[in-house]
Amino acid sequence: MADIVLSPVLQVIFDRLASPILQALGDRWDLKDNFQNLQQALLMAQAVLEEAEDHQVTNKAVKTWLLRLKAAAYDAEDLLDKLAAHLKKSEAQEAHVSSFFDAKKIVLEADEVRKKLRELQMVAMEGSNFHLQQDNMAAASQFDERETGCFVIESEIYGRNKDKKEIVKLLLSREETERGNLSFIPIIGMGGLGKTTLAQFAYNDDEVTQHFDVKIWVFVSVDFDAKRIIKEPIERSEGMGQTKASIHGVCGSKIIITTRNKKVALATTSPTYPYYLKELDEDDCWKLFKHQAFPQGEEIKYQNLAPIGKEIIKKCGGVPLAVKALGILMRFKKQEREWLFVQNSDLWNLDVYHKEILPAMKSSYLLLPSHLKHCFAFCSVFPRGYEIKKEKLIQMWMAEGLIRSDGAKPLEDIGEEYFQDLMWMSFFQDSGDSDNGDISGYRMHHIIHDLAQSVAGNESTILEKGLPSGSLTQTRHASVICDFKYPKILQALSDAKHLRTLILFPGGDTIEYPDQLFATSSFLRVLDMNASGLHYLVHSIGNCLCLRYLDLSYTPIRFLPHGSVEQLPFLQTLNLCGCFNQGIACYRKNDKPKTSRYDWM
Repeated sequence: MADIVLSPVLQVIFDRLASPILQALGDRWDLKDNFQNLQQALLMAQAVLEEAEDHQVTNKAVKTWLLRLKAAAYDAEDLLDKLAAHLKKSEAQEAHVSSFFDAKKIVLEADEVRKKLRELQMVAMEGSNFHLQQDNMAAASQFDERETGCFVIESEIYGRNKDKKEIVKLLLSREETERGNLSFIPIIGMGGLGKTTLAQFAYNDDEVTQHFDVKIWVFVSVDFDAKRIIKEPIERSEGMGQTKASIHGVCGSKIIITTRNKKVALATTSPTYPYYLKELDEDDCWKLFKHQAFPQGEEIKYQNLAPIGKEIIKKCGGVPLAVKALGILMRFKKQEREWLFVQNSDLWNLDVYHKEILPAMKSSYLLLPSHLKHCFAFCSVFPRGYEIKKEKLIQMWMAEGLIRSDGAKPLEDIGEEYFQDLMWMSFFQDSGDSDNGDISGYRMHHIIHDLAQSVAGNESTILEKGLPSGSLTQTRHASVICDFKYPKILQALSDAKHLRTLILFPGGDTIEYPDQLFATSSFLRVLDMNASGLHYLVHSIGNCLCLRYLDLSYTPIRFLPHGSVEQLPFLQTLNLCGCFNQGIACYRKNDKPKTSRYDWM
């Protein structure tokens, strides 16, 4: 079930209400009181919102309130954005707003705004009925409070012998021992990789046991205290008759820490030797899966299931936790159709994902501040394995209003900080490709991508294998990996009247963007048609008054309709890189849009 993260959304509305352009609208349409009352209600809602977001897991009433508040907030933001766009466009053309609306329509628009703002105000005020005290640490602990010990069954560990040797080598190293220093060995990686298992594996190594006089295992929950990591072993060692000096460095003590956060490696002034744990290869995944799925050599009896099983483990992306969970699931399923069902299902749609895999993954997500939760969930619109360009993603976040201005730094710099924070927490990985030593792109691991889809829910969809399974009426972010001109796909997208993001990926025969979609896409913020085969852009793109990001790069587009794109009032980014037709070249030279923020690419 999707998680509801609203704090950034309400902040956007609060900022919109205070903007000069909406203040002018408020004066003109007698909406000033509505604006002020709503601002007060939003402040009240914000006071309990983050706690409510954490409580939604266990409290259905809070979940229902958040759903209603979310729908009302998005609708209000869309309407305010659209109205501000009309006024801004009229000012740019040095025309009075009445040139766009007749008197009757102005009254209707004002009534619609007033009604929607009043609805949002009433829903926001309901938050005061909840008595919320829990913080996100406590919420995260609901998912990941399994206390661990040092015991491990080594025969059930696959593919970690090389990693164990490296950790043991670091433990036995005399470099810091001879200096009498305390040193740290953080094992770093995303959830489910087996960091704790590796630590247990090394902890129980015979050479390690012989090398150290005292070994102590300390469980640290998500709500950990860094001082406790050092203090508790000291106290335990004293209870065992050891001195403080034996822990604090004279004999070169070593502390292994398992963590998903790369910042841990920088959190101490003591010598630190981080070890970045990688995924298992397919052979080791298959060995682990077989061990769980086929007890006592049953693999020979069910040889027809082996090829299906090897396809199933590809869903796991080398994450041992997922491999083990799916192996246990298949242990009691011996019909070929049952295995094919799992093979053809998305991992995050399986019960085993929510019971066994999600709890281990979601604790990291719950510890994120709300603005990063929103940015992470947005990434669910990208296909699995898609190479993300950092600068492009930040521009999309900006267009969606997901980056909070601090009044000092440029939004791009703040977006860079957001991205790095998600990198530190292992939500993004280097793609492995680089230009001149620089990282060219990033990817989300398959399991992390499944987590993003899980928390985004029906807000985001990827049309990859045809029609979506349900209606797109609540969808706000969509991508298409096929020829989207098929009538049924066109109809599905036309039903998504609240769509804010539409990404067309290369493939299919997209020569012209259908005019009917622009007619129903008035709230679109991001339109990405990079390398989509587009030849023509219809004039009705001018209806997308909220559009902030338009990517037409590397398309054979012949021209941009005159008087449409350059008049989009909020356009921030227009990417025409790789468009070499003469008409586009002239446009790039002469018709740069007159917007307050603009990235010409």
